[in-house]
Amino acid sequence: MATVTLHRHIDGVDARFTAGYELLDLNFNSNMRLTNRVSVKVDANSILIFKYPAGSTIERIKQYTGGKIQSARQGKLEDGRLWHENRMIRYKQPEEALQALKRLNSRAGFECQALYTVFFFAAKEIVNAVHGQLEHAAQTDGLFLEQELRQDEQILVRLTGLQQHAVAKVKQTFESIFQGYHLAVEEEELLRPGYSEMWDESFSTHAGKDWLQKFSRAQDCVVLGDKIHQRVRFYLPHDEYGDWRSILFWAKEKMREKLHGLKPSPSPEARQEKHIIEFDRSTFQNVLANGIYGEIRKRLDEWRVSTRPSSQTRGMTQVVFKCQRELVIQLAEDFGLPSPRLDVPEHAQCTQCEQAPAKLTLSACKHTICKNCFNRHLEAESTGSNTVPFRVLCFHEDCQAPIDLDDMRRYATDDTNKALQRVSIARTVRTHPSLYRLCRKPSCQSVYQTDSSFEIFMCSTCLTQTCTRCGDEPHVDWTCAEYKQVKPNLKLMRHYIIRGDTRLCPSCEQNLQNPKQDCYVQCSRCHVHIWWQCMATFTPSVEQYRLLSLVQRGLRPITTVLHSPVGQP
Repeated sequence: MATVTLHRHIDGVDARFTAGYELLDLNFNSNMRLTNRVSVKVDANSILIFKYPAGSTIERIKQYTGGKIQSARQGKLEDGRLWHENRMIRYKQPEEALQALKRLNSRAGFECQALYTVFFFAAKEIVNAVHGQLEHAAQTDGLFLEQELRQDEQILVRLTGLQQHAVAKVKQTFESIFQGYHLAVEEEELLRPGYSEMWDESFSTHAGKDWLQKFSRAQDCVVLGDKIHQRVRFYLPHDEYGDWRSILFWAKEKMREKLHGLKPSPSPEARQEKHIIEFDRSTFQNVLANGIYGEIRKRLDEWRVSTRPSSQTRGMTQVVFKCQRELVIQLAEDFGLPSPRLDVPEHAQCTQCEQAPAKLTLSACKHTICKNCFNRHLEAESTGSNTVPFRVLCFHEDCQAPIDLDDMRRYATDDTNKALQRVSIARTVRTHPSLYRLCRKPSCQSVYQTDSSFEIFMCSTCLTQTCTRCGDEPHVDWTCAEYKQVKPNLKLMRHYIIRGDTRLCPSCEQNLQNPKQDCYVQCSRCHVHIWWQCMATFTPSVEQYRLLSLVQRGLRPITTVLHSPVGQP
């Protein structure tokens, strides 16, 4: 028998769970599957050269950096950040881009910055539906958005920017847009079997897809069945301007009718369940006076549902319905009746609290529990359980059966399910430190693989780059051991660079200190002379030294040297 699994995209990773939310595997492919029709990829393999000396061809830049240039093109970004004359250079690996960035910025006349890029590969119909929302989100932070039609009716949506935080923020917004709306039941409806996330396997068949297409055309929106994540997703083109709440409400009702028709015939036990609706005196009189009772009787005759005559209890009128729970809930919703409750005998009380009726029955072991005790059990599992691997087990002391995924999705809220999934991932990471690590940014919960073939991991959530071998920031031109030794000095050097006291020699990358009173400095390693103001090298002469001496004594301005024939770099 095949293992029932559930796929979820959580905190930048693709996870697969089985019963009890036990983690089966984590997918670290470069393309993450948001849905069955949308994937996402992030990288920082490109740099932007927005200032460069004349004659700096691509071949010369390649000689300067030593990296394998994958592509080069003229850049363009709104709000004046990128201009058409700038050059965007793309490398195959992020370490090559970091190395090029370091070397070019140390050369005279070059100013470069890393580019953060997010690629979304989505179906054409989805992009067309949410195009306006994507453009609005990108323009809010002044980022650059491009679209490119690919094969098989796929569209590549490329988001590019210079600021890591801004790109990461808009990426999260894009992911939410591309995931669309998925219909889930409300808190008070969670006892309704089969309607937890409005999904049925028939939606992944040809007949189900045809029904969803007709369903979407009726309301001018895109409705797709996501078999991987077992959800029906809605994409509304006019989210900001249309009445999207009423659209979703209408969709929910239609989906409920469809699922009710797909449900198998109820078991004999379900047909014999007794449900009670209690009326106060005025409400019951209103039902009789307005003819509602006659309509209810007509509906019950169609369903072949039997009722027991009303009885008086503590001033309340009780009407008992003998049928499956779905029918009496639908009856109460259609006619505005009070919520029904299950008539539970004394022996069917919750075994945990021994007070409330045990309304929930676990599929794997058939143990019963009330809703409040079930919620407390899940909360305890998410905070206090130390089982390895993580599994949400039955609450009964003598039972070790994991709770089925269908039960978790049917009885627990969406937030509770997400919390348990995150706990399962975190437990796996904590118990396997040699295989997995968390992103080095403290506020991020994304995970990466330590034995990966990639030298640099880029977090798909916050876009932070990390060395996969030592877990520290990337350190091109140094091994992990060397970087550990020089790291304290690097922090001090960055402090000086920020103050403007230290720069790198454009010839040999030796650290140079600000000459303060002098307008030039001589490198102690390669002995070249460098103008501190523009970092250009020059060959000194006797006349130039004489002019520099006058400048240092305040007898001549610096422009005398820079504009003189002997002072030109």
